[in-house]
Amino acid sequence: LPKPSIWADPGVMVTKGSPVTILSPGSLRADVYRLYRERPSGLWEAKAPQDSSNKASFPFESSSSSTAGQYQCVYHSRKDRSEWSDPLPLVGTGSRED
Repeated sequence: LPKPSIWADPGVMVTKGSPVTILSPGSLRADVYRLYRERPSGLWEAKAPQDSSNKASFPFESSSSSTAGQYQCVYHSRKDRSEWSDPLPLVGTGSRED
């Protein structure tokens, strides 16, 4: 399986309290996408999309200091696993009230 890419929408600099979505395109063969965060550690899992987008979406409705960190994505098929994506550093800034 090819190495996934990963990005954040609207970007890697996220105002605390604002929504952010981490996206990762994959492969038609992918069954499950996993998103990992280092310190504080976290794990999220998404089933492969049923449409032709082949893109996993991990939404965070209200970012906080615990949302910030370094993320990586990997996806699995029944018989294989992709390489890890390159790390994505997500940085929390200020708050919406500032």
